[in-house]
This record gives sequence, C-alpha cells and structure tokens, in this order.
Amino acid sequence: DFYASCMDETTINKLGPKPIEPELTRVAGIKTRVELIDTMAYLSNHGARALFGFGARPDLHDASMTIAAVDQGGLSLPDRDYYIKTDPKSVETREKYVAHVQKMFELLGDRPEVAAAEAKTVLKLETELANASMDRVARRDPKNTDHKMTTEELAKLAPNFEFERYFKGVKAPKFTALNVGNPDFFTAI
Repeated sequence: DFYASCMDETTINKLGPKPIEPELTRVAGIKTRVELIDTMAYLSNHGARALFGFGARPDLHDASMTIAAVDQGGLSLPDRDYYIKTDPKSVETREKYVAHVQKMFELLGDRPEVAAAEAKTVLKLETELANASMDRVARRDPKNTDHKMTTEELAKLAPNFEFERYFKGVKAPKFTALNVGNPDFFTAI
C-alpha cells in the first residue's frame, strides 16, 4: 500500500505541494530565532532533520548506557566534500544541485529569477555548514566524535542557539549530559 501510494503519480501531480503546505507556511513565517528553534523542533518531531541531528545514542564511555547526542548536519548532498572540492565533477554536481533546488522553488510557485536566487542562497548556507563539518575520514576515529559535556557546556559552546528550548520542543526527556559529535560545527552555527 505504501509503495502504491507513492506510485500514484496522477494524484501526486494533482495535489502538488498541498500536502506539505502547512509545513511550508510554518517555515515561511519564521521571523525570529525563537521561531526558528520552535520550527526546527516541530520538523524534527515530524521526521525532518533540520540543521543538525539530535537523538539517543550509546554512550561511548559506557555501552550499557544510552546518552543524548547532537551532531553535524544540514547538508542535502551526500557529503561535505561535495560542497568543498573544486574538481570539475564536484563543480558540475553543485551546478546541477542548484538547478534542482531552483526547479523545486519554481514548482512551489516562485518566479524563475526569484527561485534562482533562493537556490544560490541554499547552496551558500549549506556550503558554510559543510565548511564547519568534520570530513568523513576524521569521523571514522571515534575519539574525534566523542565530546561528552553538560547541557550548560553546550549552551556556552553555541550561545546563540537555545538548546534547552529545542530539547523541550522535541519532547526529549530531561538530561544533563550529552555527546556533541562535532563541537566546532556547533560553534559555527
């Protein structure tokens, strides 16, 4: 049934963006940092990972325990290198990505010139996130992603993001310690 519902292209094309209009309206209405945090929590509760990942993971110091964890994210392309490498294939991939994002904005009703500017903004933002992200080779060493700290230390690391508000918004159980996979990423955001 699930597969068949995704294959009903006639209905999908007829509905267009209507099924996700409430989420699009919510995102378009963001005017403040608090609204951004609340929207990120809302989206996370509905299966959309925005900006970074948050969840429960095994504690790297005690495998019998589960610990809260935050880690880098926010990229649409498969890896940070897609945004950073300057070889012809990487440049071509980014150009095709921008064209794809532009088309998505156009399908949502934006004029082509507006959609083109928006797509470039998306690439710029994601490139900044990629620059703050740890590369996959460094991530293979567990020591590089093992940064257990208190929620207060995380708040000091990224003082412009209200993590306590976010954690409350995602309905996380109360916790005081967590693992921060890439502290430099959170300092950058």
